[in-house]
Amino acid sequence: MLEKRRRNRSEPHIKICFDARTCHADSHEPFAVATRFLSAFRPDRLIEALPEHMKPIVEFALATGCRAGEILGLEWSRVDLTRKVAWLDHGTTKSGDGRGIPLNADAMAALEATRGQHPRWCFTFSGKRIHQSSTAWGLAKQRAGIEDFRFHDLRHTWASWHVQSGTSLPELMELGGWKSYEMVLRYAHLAPEKLSSVAGRIERQPLRSVGEALRGENVAKNATLALRSVH
Repeated sequence: MLEKRRRNRSEPHIKICFDARTCHADSHEPFAVATRFLSAFRPDRLIEALPEHMKPIVEFALATGCRAGEILGLEWSRVDLTRKVAWLDHGTTKSGDGRGIPLNADAMAALEATRGQHPRWCFTFSGKRIHQSSTAWGLAKQRAGIEDFRFHDLRHTWASWHVQSGTSLPELMELGGWKSYEMVLRYAHLAPEKLSSVAGRIERQPLRSVGEALRGENVAKNATLALRSVH
């Protein structure tokens, strides 16, 4: 018990939540909690705490943004490792529509880690399809010191990383299979720099960099000295 208390003092829990309505935050800004999550959450910390059969599942979720049901129901017949794409059939997604999933290097690595373990299902445990892993997920969060974090929040993490890396909201909408544009607008605040060029359209005076300003001052001084030498 004493050892546990010492560990808790030295490694404080990270409270993570994406719904400002259900989180207790110091700030009244609706996205303040999500922003702190992005800066504090380290996926490696969670992945290292997971049992081996859960690691590729979480890696795949962070790489593709797929929901838990879509991942656990993925079959090898719907995966093309050569073309680096997977397909979610109609009726297997939340919207009911099928969609293609491009597989980046992280997603490919997750699938390679499970290849050969089962002839049909991509992600299994002890030779059987996984239907839910709430116990393993909960224990891993405890070991990692993470609270108030659902498996579905991996999808929010994936979407946030994309927007911060330059993915447009229409692109994100297509990647994630959202049917409503309003669903992806929640991530727009994560890349305000995208509007920098738009904001500059009404500038009355173009801003110069410090280097340009100094060079301009030196040119003016040199011109003044040249005029003085002539007189």
